[in-house]
Amino acid sequence: MAELLIIGGIAVTSAVVGGYFVKRRNKKILEAKVFNKPLTDFKLKHLEPNHGIPSPVQWIFQAIEERGLSEPNLFQIEGIEDQLQEIAKNVNKDKTLLNKYLSSEPINIVSGLLLYFFRELPTSVFPQHLFPEVINVEKTSTSQEDWIKKSQGVLEKVPIRNQCLIQRLMGLLNSLRASPDVETQARTNAKLFSPALFFSQNFELAQLLNTEAQSVQEFVRNLILHYEPVFRSNPNSNQNMS
Repeated sequence: MAELLIIGGIAVTSAVVGGYFVKRRNKKILEAKVFNKPLTDFKLKHLEPNHGIPSPVQWIFQAIEERGLSEPNLFQIEGIEDQLQEIAKNVNKDKTLLNKYLSSEPINIVSGLLLYFFRELPTSVFPQHLFPEVINVEKTSTSQEDWIKKSQGVLEKVPIRNQCLIQRLMGLLNSLRASPDVETQARTNAKLFSPALFFSQNFELAQLLNTEAQSVQEFVRNLILHYEPVFRSNPNSNQNMS
């Protein structure tokens, strides 16, 4: 009987220890992921504009800036979705592979990885409770100055990690010069990125986004076109930083 108790105790202890190591292993796997990972799970050294960006995502931004600012149709990923999914799967297993892909793959693959990153985020970069405010900015602004002030007010309510990522993305999209028609280019990229920046599993919010898709796209387009006055001249842009 004593032997059985000892054996049972060992089994329980093994299960507990085994569970501990499984949890540790799963945590390490989560930390290593790049795609389909909550923004709050990325470790960041500095939470400030253009610096509060997860390192792997910053590498993608930099690769695009080095190679793709003048490339037409930079974020058109039709026909390469399977390839992007395979690369993301490999990078999630081994983050060190990312730089290899960024240096060896065509620029449309590199830029596609950025769009794929945003599309695979578990939660929307713009918080769901701000969706009505974003739409209201487009519907009630009476001038460019009024729009800038209202959009700054919305951005101040966005969590700082998300703020940093939004500013970094809008800065990149603003710097693209593949087309002389800057407004058309901004509208095209806004249409591509809006569903990745605004989405919800909530039926009512999803329905709202679908109904007001034009307003949401216009908001993103204006953020791209008015990047400098919105992000550079906002006196309260650092108030949520810690």
